[in-house]
Amino acid sequence: MLHENLKKLRKQKGFTQEELAGQLHVVRQTVSKWEQGLSVPDAQTVSRLAEIYEVPVSDLLGTVTIPDHREDAIAQEEKYDGFYAVCTSLEDGAEPIIKVNQRRWEIEECFRIMKSEFQARPVYLKLQDRIVA
Repeated sequence: MLHENLKKLRKQKGFTQEELAGQLHVVRQTVSKWEQGLSVPDAQTVSRLAEIYEVPVSDLLGTVTIPDHREDAIAQEEKYDGFYAVCTSLEDGAEPIIKVNQRRWEIEECFRIMKSEFQARPVYLKLQDRIVA
């Protein structure tokens, strides 16, 4: 799992392989090999990587992979939890508005259950198959 953690942390920090290699005084291909699992960094380099990524060495070496999300992105999206706008034509009757609000309520209820009863929060994913308004 080391190689997966190295790649995820590098991307979360916004470094290219070239930039990270420069900080570690190695060539880019070395970083690439670590991330592919073709080789492993020595103990001193693992310690330096933990410093750069601001995580304990045990997290880098652990068997559990580091989640692939960014806390700052979650915090940013969390600001808008529960905010909705419904745009309709003034010529429409009340029925379409009621349907939209019923669906909105169902979605909000699912999030409420997820956050409270399961003590979890929706995962931040940057995909094109999201709800588009």
